[in-house]
Amino acid sequence: MGYLSQRKKSERESFFLKISSIIFVLLTIISFIPIRCATFPDILFHFYFLNFVLFIYSFFVGRLLYVGIFLVLFIINFFHISAYANIFFNNKVDSIYELPINYTSEAQNDLSATDVSILRSGYIELSSKEQTKFWLVEKNNHVFNIIRINFSKLSSSERKRAFRLLTSYVATQDNPLIIYGYFGEAAWSDNMRAFLKKTGLKVKNHLIFAEKGARFNPFVLPKFYVLGFSNLGVKQIDIIAPQNKEYPNISLLLGFN
Repeated sequence: MGYLSQRKKSERESFFLKISSIIFVLLTIISFIPIRCATFPDILFHFYFLNFVLFIYSFFVGRLLYVGIFLVLFIINFFHISAYANIFFNNKVDSIYELPINYTSEAQNDLSATDVSILRSGYIELSSKEQTKFWLVEKNNHVFNIIRINFSKLSSSERKRAFRLLTSYVATQDNPLIIYGYFGEAAWSDNMRAFLKKTGLKVKNHLIFAEKGARFNPFVLPKFYVLGFSNLGVKQIDIIAPQNKEYPNISLLLGFN
């Protein structure tokens, strides 16, 4: 490659990295502003991943200034997301006991373990479009209130109301809670962030990129979560490929003390 070609290539790289760094600095700032574009939280993880790609690219082409910029942005965005969700790994505890739960198309099949005693079950009225099932169960002399969430049919305003009602319900409970299922939003969305902050619950599972008809799609928003308090962890997650365009069955093995 001749000198002029190399110079033009270098100028194109510099221009691309300069524009990209400016855009990513601005978007990083916007991501921390409470009032922002409603769709931005939906792409926050993919924005974080693209940030990583640009960091690798700038390192590959030897632009150390931009390596530093994208590294700083990468760290900021990593902690922004991981403050509300576990990106790569489940949250585990040094547990003595185990509790298996399945997320299936039929809620009555979710608790299949024979050594789990169901003390009471019923429904919580969070929305007119979807019944929210709960079980009060006993396992190894520990009592849990387990709540199954499916907000897939709710609009944004309906989910906001459902989160508000669920927050009020959680505040009335004395037993440890396990809340799992399809929340319809990412853990870093405004509704989920407010819910987690008010209830003190934590996300226990790594990000799950499942959708109807596919057990994994890296381009979808992760919306399946397991929530609990400090004595609860996730030992194992198995995602079974769905049939007939349904949401995948998700098998959970929880650990608790």
